[in-house]
Amino acid sequence: LAYQVDQRPLFGKCIRDTLNYVQREMTHPDGGFYSAQDADSAVSAGSAEKREGAYYVWTYEEVKELISRVHPKALDVFMPSVGIRPGGNVPPPADPHGQLKGTNVLYLEQTTEQISKESG
Repeated sequence: LAYQVDQRPLFGKCIRDTLNYVQREMTHPDGGFYSAQDADSAVSAGSAEKREGAYYVWTYEEVKELISRVHPKALDVFMPSVGIRPGGNVPPPADPHGQLKGTNVLYLEQTTEQISKESG
């Protein structure tokens, strides 16, 4: 999405890195795709503490800081398009151990058409 809107090299690199990850980690040798990967991961770089899904979730502030550094004007478009909420978007039933409270899982909440229409 970001690369379609603004063809910065960084956005292209993100796409390539993601596709390389899928090919390297999520593709079966016979050509199929795995549906999941163990989600226990370090809470932060260098941390020995691990939590379920820690690598795959973001706080509102983390995303805001990163997007602001790359393209501040994109905040108003990016945050709602991928479902980012200040209090997090992980519903309690999806977090039985309470480890993901206040965090966000990025997902495409709006179509490209909706985003384009709302952002002008």
